[in-house]
Amino acid sequence: MTTLLPDGAWLTAREILASDPGDRIEANAIGGLTLGADPIVCPVAALSHAEGPALRAFIVRKEAKEHGTGRRIEGSCSRRAG
Repeated sequence: MTTLLPDGAWLTAREILASDPGDRIEANAIGGLTLGADPIVCPVAALSHAEGPALRAFIVRKEAKEHGTGRRIEGSCSRRAG
């Protein structure tokens, strides 16, 4: 519930981005399993755009949809993709 509130989403994103860079792998994207990761990765990506370096967001479905794009991963994990 916290990450679904504007201040909770901002605070969560702020803490993730403020984590010690020496404790994590240098990354260009943040993501996770939908539905749980959605309210976390999107605010982190948005705040990273303002504070840099920008992170792309992606979500992973348990299985590919049979309609729409049919993808299991939505978003982009690569800086080359657009």
